[in-house]
Amino acid sequence: MPDRAATIFSAPGFVEPLLTKRQVAQLLGVTQRTIDNWRSEGRLRAAKLGPGVVRFDPAEIRSFIDHSSHRADHVYGGDRSE
Repeated sequence: MPDRAATIFSAPGFVEPLLTKRQVAQLLGVTQRTIDNWRSEGRLRAAKLGPGVVRFDPAEIRSFIDHSSHRADHVYGGDRSE
């Protein structure tokens, strides 16, 4: 029998929950202030839901991570595992 949660989360039309600034900062290993700076610089987009309340699309964060890792590969010359 398939895992119920996996079935729900992979269902067509399912929208992932939005992430808080704290969650994004933890995922990226930076401070919440850095997230604020990146937002003001246009590097990260967020939905403003009210005074002091912002949320981030998980797909946007994945794209940011992918883009950032490609930049790092270019700057550092590829494989950084050594």
